[in-house]
Formats: sequence, C-alpha cells, structure tokens
Amino acid sequence: STTFKLHYKKEIHEVNIPLVGEFNVYNILAVISALVGSGFVVKKIIKCLANISQVPGRMERLGKKSSPKIFIDYAHTPDALQKALETLKDKTKGKLICVFGCGGNRDSGKRKDMALAASEFADMSIVTSDNPRNENPKKIINEISKYMKGSFSIEIKRDKAIEKAIKFAKKEDVILIAGKGHEKYQEIKGIRYPFSDQKCVRNALKYYKIN
Repeated sequence: STTFKLHYKKEIHEVNIPLVGEFNVYNILAVISALVGSGFVVKKIIKCLANISQVPGRMERLGKKSSPKIFIDYAHTPDALQKALETLKDKTKGKLICVFGCGGNRDSGKRKDMALAASEFADMSIVTSDNPRNENPKKIINEISKYMKGSFSIEIKRDKAIEKAIKFAKKEDVILIAGKGHEKYQEIKGIRYPFSDQKCVRNALKYYKIN
C-alpha cells in the first residue's frame, strides 16, 4: 500500500491506496483531478480510493502476511525494471529477489541493460525465460548472464524460477517477478501456450504450504 498527502484548497488530506509505486500516485492524482472536476467531493473520493482493486500485472501484490511479499509487474524494459526495483527496495527489510528474462525477436541490446539494472538494484536475481518466441531461450539467457553481477542463478523454465524464488525467500524478503505481468500465455516458437505468473505463484505458495 501507499500513503501520500494531498493538498487541496488550503486543506491537507491523507490518501491511502492499496497500490505500490510512484507511478500509481500520479495515476491516482489524475483520477482525483478528473473526479473533482466532475463535481465529486474530495473526502468521498479519498474514502473510495482506499478500497480500489489492484491492476493485474502492474505491481500486483500476491501472497499472505506470513509469506514474503511477492509482486508481479509488466516491467520488460531496462527503465521499467529499474523503477520497479527502486520502488520495492524502499519497502524491503530483507533481500530483494528479482525473477526476470527478456523477450525473443526484440531489441537484443536491452538485455545488457536489463542485466545491469537487476544487478544494481536486486540482492539476488534468477534469470529465466520471458517470451522467447522464435529464439533459443538458452541463447537469450546466456546473453543476459554475460552482464550479470553479484548473486544470480539461471532457471530456463519460468515456473521453476518462480518456484525457486518462493522456496528460498524468507518472510522479510520481497520478490519481483518481472516482464509478463497480466499476460496469460508464453510464446514459444510461434505458439502461445497457456501461462500465468499469478498461477505459478499461487501453486508454489500452496505446494510449500505458505499461507
């Protein structure tokens, strides 16, 4: 969750939203502005904002209080990955673990920058497959790994990478699963196979009996 202060007509209002990330604060400010402009009362808007739903795949929080904090985000560019990690770094008491990969048949130059972002802002990374498309996933992962620094491991199968992160994370740790967000498929050699990061997380939590 995020709390911020809203200054409006010489009044200061505390706003609580069940969302994470500076970008969400700006989005909410835009919503408030639009609603106020349409005649809605600020205090009522703020009250409603406390109960809004998460946006699937956009800093989406999964897990329970007894489990590590797990976030799924669509961050699939170096800049987006860095911002997501920076946001979570401030909320991490333990280690920040990043599960990520890079898409195939796309700008291969960003693989280096993704690796550098993960290396700088995560305490540990697991490099895995994203949507390899028509490229060899091992080749993509090897290109990323060349630029990784610090603590990282490789797990080609994305579901296993997610499972590995959850298995070894402690309660005070934070896990970011980046790259696919809301997507319900994984594209391999022109075929979109059913796949969900959210489902993988829930299966792993259930398997390891983490409530």
